Amino acid sequence: GGGGQGASKQAPSEDNEETCPNGVCRASGTSGAPQPKAPAPQPSRYDLMCQKQHGPGAEFDGVDSCRCKEGFEEVDGKCKEIGNVGAVGGRRA
Repeated sequence: GGGGQGASKQAPSEDNEETCPNGVCRASGTSGAPQPKAPAPQPSRYDLMCQKQHGPGAEFDGVDSCRCKEGFEEVDGKCKEIGNVGAVGGRRA
């Protein structure tokens, strides 16, 4: 004989996962710190670093790298003014 009970029922336990009401999950502990964002007409030190590396047409992209300003394009790692560069396939006057 035998007849052991093999059915083990799990007790309903509260899971520690975050609930998402209306499909919106809020991460706890992260508070959006207000960052002072003032439009600065003068170039920042990041812009100056970019200009040292890539020429006066470069600027800081606001994240972690440099980019060329509007009206400039990157040529051989330098930002050169579009139009003043002898572009490949450019028409000659």
